[in-house]
Amino acid sequence: MAIDYNNRMANIESAAELAELAAQSDHGTSSAYWSVTLANDIDMADYENWEGFTATSSTAWYMNFNGNGYTIYNLNGIYISGNWGFFQFLHGNVKNLTIEDIGVSATGAVCGICYSHYSGSEIENVKVRGYLSGSNVYGLSYVPSGTVTARKSSFSGSLIATSSFYGLMNGGITNNCYVTCIEGNQARGSANSFMVNGGRCNNCFFIGAVRYSGTSGNVRIASDNANYSYCVITNAAELLASGYTYSGTPSQNAGVVFFDNTDGDYFDSSYGATKAQLQDAAWLREKGFAI
Repeated sequence: MAIDYNNRMANIESAAELAELAAQSDHGTSSAYWSVTLANDIDMADYENWEGFTATSSTAWYMNFNGNGYTIYNLNGIYISGNWGFFQFLHGNVKNLTIEDIGVSATGAVCGICYSHYSGSEIENVKVRGYLSGSNVYGLSYVPSGTVTARKSSFSGSLIATSSFYGLMNGGITNNCYVTCIEGNQARGSANSFMVNGGRCNNCFFIGAVRYSGTSGNVRIASDNANYSYCVITNAAELLASGYTYSGTPSQNAGVVFFDNTDGDYFDSSYGATKAQLQDAAWLREKGFAI
């Protein structure tokens, strides 16, 4: 079985099959979701300016997508007028997937996974690595309302926004997730932004450089200052506006470590490392972080 249209099932073996499925008009229903798995790694290098799983709010996809631990490569060189996400509008879960070497620039919003990810969906064990640039930029998904839950997922690379950036999502809940913007990468915006999540976070962290070029507003770790704990490393000297803050206070967030550009060794009860180690890509990879 490659694509079984009658039963809305697919076991994707090639870039051509992935593109064929994304372009077809049957997006499933609330009572009959598509079930899609990857059978191997997929190289999308031949699909220039691929628009992803296109849809509208009234023709949203109903799909559960399981990458089975495989990787989609070379979704890069994409320049779009409008918004871009691997999925445009999605009801459903995305799990066990890596998107490697992504490179997308758009005039509108850009999302590593989904431009509009609807409430009740889940993201689990998903890694996105590369470069995203647009008006508002989201490492994983934009959540129009309600709650999407992300677990054990990450974004690594650059988030370049003319307005706001969100390391993972603008809302919902993130558990055991992280964002890294190191090795010359950065998270940059000019309006209120969130290094990890605009919603609630538990045991998540951000490592990297942040540049804020706005004249008002701020950059925060997360918007819910009563329910998160982090190890957070960033370069305070690169924050270009005086309005920098992070939600809550250290007393509310046990385990938070905030690094500026000073020297010295730091210890956190969760991660136990020096500042130099936590900014060293090789050390992080040795510890199992997929950056």
